[in-house]
Amino acid sequence: MSLTGDRLRRWWRLLVPRRDSVARPSDRVQAVLLLVAVAIGLVALPVSAAVGSELYARQMQVSAEQHAQRSPVIAVLLADSVAATPGGRVDLPGGSVAADATWQTPDGSTHTGRVRSRTGMHRGDEVPIWIDRSGHPADAPLSSGTVLADAVSAGAGLWSVICLVLASGYGLAVAGLNRRRLARWQQEWDAGDAKHTPS
Repeated sequence: MSLTGDRLRRWWRLLVPRRDSVARPSDRVQAVLLLVAVAIGLVALPVSAAVGSELYARQMQVSAEQHAQRSPVIAVLLADSVAATPGGRVDLPGGSVAADATWQTPDGSTHTGRVRSRTGMHRGDEVPIWIDRSGHPADAPLSSGTVLADAVSAGAGLWSVICLVLASGYGLAVAGLNRRRLARWQQEWDAGDAKHTPS
């Protein structure tokens, strides 16, 4: 029989002991706690998946709204993005800089402003950007890949936290049971020594 099968049979004997069983009450309590922890962990799995699914649905709705309110356009740099003139360069995260550029909105109007570009770009280079309905630069809308990654991370993270709490609680309970067992063994040992001590 496999190791897993042996463990399951041993736990079952602890929960439903035979008449000749040597299982202690604390052993049965420990087995019950383990089964409860495993059961809660299994129940938490679909719950966590539901949380991730709900987050995915809400974020996809946000993504759809952002895509409806924003448009991708091409901006043309009006100056080199490497020029370090006073006030003419703003360092941004990821090694990019804010540079002056011009772009045309879907309705045909022309706008000028600052956009994020890679360092080392030159005047006349094209930079893809997103704009809002008023024609101003905006962050890129949430992509389906980002939404999926966030939902999976949320569901898996929630289930991991639940399992960690269950494992910690079970470990603390077993430690308490072990202390009681050791204390009882010590009492029985002391009682045995007292019986064999000459008066």
